[in-house]
Amino acid sequence: MKVRLGFVSNSSSSSFICDVSGHVESGWDLSFNEAGMCSCENNHTFCEVYLLNPSKEEIIDYWEKRLEKLKDDCDARSYEVDYCRDILTNIGDEDFDRDEFVSHDGSGSRSEIISICCPLCMKKVLNDREGFEFLLKHYKLSREDILEMMKNEN
Repeated sequence: MKVRLGFVSNSSSSSFICDVSGHVESGWDLSFNEAGMCSCENNHTFCEVYLLNPSKEEIIDYWEKRLEKLKDDCDARSYEVDYCRDILTNIGDEDFDRDEFVSHDGSGSRSEIISICCPLCMKKVLNDREGFEFLLKHYKLSREDILEMMKNEN
C-alpha cells in the first residue's frame, strides 16, 4: 500500500491528508477550501480547525520581515516586493479582513497561507514525520540504528 503525504491528485479526483491528525478528505475536483484544508507556504497541509489566528500586529510583523528579506535577495522578483508593500499599505485599513492578509495571493484561499498561521511551522503541534526526523538528528541516529534497536528489543 502506498502512503502519500499532503496533496494527491489523480485525474479529476483529489485527496488531502492532514499533516496534524492524518484525517483524509477526498472527492472529485475538490479544492483546499472545499475540503476544509489549508496549505502553508512550507507545504504543510492541515485541517482548517488547526489554522492559527495571529493578531494584526503579528501579521504586519510577518510582512515587514518578508519585505526586508526580499529586498536583500537579489533574485527577488519586483512584483513580490510590490505585493509586500501593497499588503503593508492596505493592512492599516479600518475594515481589516484577516483572510486578505494570510494568503500569499490575497484571495483568501487556504492554499499558500503564511507560516505564522500554520500550527506546524509555529511548533504548536507535532507530526510524526517531523518528530522522527528531529529525534534522528538530535540523537545522531540513522534509520538503520533505529531498526537495529527494534530488532534487539524483540
